[in-house]
Amino acid sequence: MKINLANIKKARNLLNKRECVAIPTETVYGIAGNAYSDTACKKIFRLKKRPMNNPLIIHYYDLKKLSGGAKSNTTWMNALSSVNGIYLIRDKSSGKLYVGSAYGEDGIYGRWLHYAHSGDGGNKELKGLDPNQFEFSILEIIPPTSSPEEVIHRENRWKEKLGTRVFGLNAN
Repeated sequence: MKINLANIKKARNLLNKRECVAIPTETVYGIAGNAYSDTACKKIFRLKKRPMNNPLIIHYYDLKKLSGGAKSNTTWMNALSSVNGIYLIRDKSSGKLYVGSAYGEDGIYGRWLHYAHSGDGGNKELKGLDPNQFEFSILEIIPPTSSPEEVIHRENRWKEKLGTRVFGLNAN
C-alpha cells in the first residue's frame, strides 16, 4: 500500500474494528493494533508468534488513556498489576533510555500510573522532557514474591548493561 490519506483512513478503520495493520518503519514493518482492545493485542501476539511474557511497547499517550480506569482495558491492567519488574522508557526525541523498577502492591501498572499522571514519575532526569515522546516497555518480569532489594539489584544490573547512568537518563 502506498502512504496516502485514503490508506491511512483504511488503517484507522481497521484499527477501530480491532484488526491489526502493518506499518512501515525505517527498516522493517511493524504490526500495530488498538491498545484498548484485548482482541487486537492478542492478535499481535499471535501474528508475531510472540510469547505472552514478552510484552509490547506502549506510548505515553496510550498509557495515559489506559490509566483512565479499569474499563479502559482490564487485561492490561490486571497483567501489569500482578507483576513486579524492570521497565525501560525510551525518549524518542533523543534516543536516551531510562531504566526503572516496579515492586509493591500494584506492580508495574501502579508504577506506570505515576508516569501517566505526572509525565515524569518523579524522576529528576525526566523532568522537563516531553512525555509524549516516551515509549514504555518491560525488560524483565520479576515474581511478586521477590523482595524490593532483589528487584533493585536487577534494576541496577540493567542500568549497567545499557549504560543508562552514563549515556542515558538515570541519575542514580
